[in-house]
Amino acid sequence: MTQFQKVFFLFAFIISTSHCFSQEVAIYDRYYLNPFLVNAAATGMDYYPKASMSYRKQWLGIDYSPKTLLLTGNMRVGTHDFYNPKKFINKGPLYIKDRLGLGAALFNDVSGPASYNGGILSGACHIPVTYKSRLSLGIAGIFGGHSLNHNMLKPRDEDDAYLMEGNETTYRANINAGLLLHNSTYFIGLSANEILTPAQSHIELVHYRSFYLMGGYKFMEESTALNVEPSVTIKKIAEDDPVVDLHSKFYIQRYNWVSLFINTQKRLGVHACLRIYKMLYMAYNFESSFSEVGVYNYGSHEVSLGINLGLRGMKAIKESNQ
Repeated sequence: MTQFQKVFFLFAFIISTSHCFSQEVAIYDRYYLNPFLVNAAATGMDYYPKASMSYRKQWLGIDYSPKTLLLTGNMRVGTHDFYNPKKFINKGPLYIKDRLGLGAALFNDVSGPASYNGGILSGACHIPVTYKSRLSLGIAGIFGGHSLNHNMLKPRDEDDAYLMEGNETTYRANINAGLLLHNSTYFIGLSANEILTPAQSHIELVHYRSFYLMGGYKFMEESTALNVEPSVTIKKIAEDDPVVDLHSKFYIQRYNWVSLFINTQKRLGVHACLRIYKMLYMAYNFESSFSEVGVYNYGSHEVSLGINLGLRGMKAIKESNQ
């Protein structure tokens, strides 16, 4: 292990066990494919059920760098068929006029000896406000456990009391909430995550309440060949300075897209999503940093595999609800 990797491992350990900051960011940072992770009001926004599985390896080339496994799914519950009469039909037991969205996520985030495992349950109500637009209100519960794998540590003092206490898993729960105004052309939303202040525990957990303001507009929305959707997200996490994410998303034949990304934390990246077979899609995300740490790694890589259980009927459903 190089000297830099040793320093990085120590730094990651201190951050993970003392503040658990990297775990929160790793979950919420995956919103480019799953916006309901940072704004519960986006749950079921796309009408049809969709699910995905992703694996992310951050800072490839550095030992013990963070890695995240994420499983997500969300759908609109109501009376509309989301596919066709011969296939699976989305009919709920209650007549709620397609206004209820339900979503869930499971995550496993590992950073050196520290890990964070848990899940998110979210729900949203989509209310018509104009002929084409909806105002969505959402709330989500996030729960998980922080733990420390002491077998990865080699302390000089084998009876170190702090490490022995820190080895216990600490569980926590919190609430996210948001609102979103949207239609097929634009969206603008505001959300607050980690609203509640957590109780003290053996592992010191600093509270990282965060706020997200996001918006986007799709140009050439009626075109079947190419759509362009620029978007911006402003994030405020705890006492840190606000961070601005800029995306330029290019839809090709409606179902495939490429997105360019840059933010004020000196990160840049390319996201791509390809429809590989009928309702199946695959996505790849590469991010790099032009800060000091970027010199010592090969960037962050993420691969996702997902399914949209109504992809071919998406346009007809949206038109029928306008």
